[in-house]
Amino acid sequence: MRAIYSMAACALVLIATAEQVQGGMITNGSFETGDFSGWGIVDLSQPFVSLEVRADGYSPSWGLFFSEATDGNYSATHGFDGIDPGTIRIFQDIGVVDPFTDLLTFDYRVGWLLGIFPGTPMDRNLNLNVYQSGSFGTLLGSHHVMTLPGGTNNTDSGNLSGMIDLSSYHGQAVRISFDAHVPESQTGPAFFQLDDVQLSASSASPVPEPSSLALLGIGIAGIGAARRRRRMKQQDTIA
Repeated sequence: MRAIYSMAACALVLIATAEQVQGGMITNGSFETGDFSGWGIVDLSQPFVSLEVRADGYSPSWGLFFSEATDGNYSATHGFDGIDPGTIRIFQDIGVVDPFTDLLTFDYRVGWLLGIFPGTPMDRNLNLNVYQSGSFGTLLGSHHVMTLPGGTNNTDSGNLSGMIDLSSYHGQAVRISFDAHVPESQTGPAFFQLDDVQLSASSASPVPEPSSLALLGIGIAGIGAARRRRRMKQQDTIA
């Protein structure tokens, strides 16, 4: 009997292990290592403020907000501006998206001064782009997060929360990338903060069907229960 229960326990362990391997995962989502461990980054060649993980209390001046993590004491930050145009990227290969890991949530905060110089600069956009895992060669989808309108000023947006449904990527190994596009050179200082990036199950995710291993575990447990009932009946008959 003990052997039967041991087999059932092993089956359930295998189920849990299989689910962990299959699903997507965010590494160092709150940047509490104090660096970009688990992430990849691409910065402008001459940024206004370099792309770095910083402790709370940093501001690039110009009246822009002071960084303050929403989870822990560190957050990813950059200047969303530079001498050269380009795209600032914070990215990670997260594995295969499944029904348990198809909702991406994150906290962000932005300040900008795009109305302090003559003329009206172009908008700057923040997108969450999804690529095929391993490179930026195949763009699978683009999700708009925020626009910094040209000609406007806002030194602190306050803490904002983003939520991206990744269910359309089920079964695919993907790379997520927070892409901040700077279309022009030095048209106004800005500051960006990212923190608490997580994956969870979306509310629309279906309840998974039991796997063959789960059915095996249930079947083994059922056999054990049936044997116990037969023994009890035999004992009652003898008595």
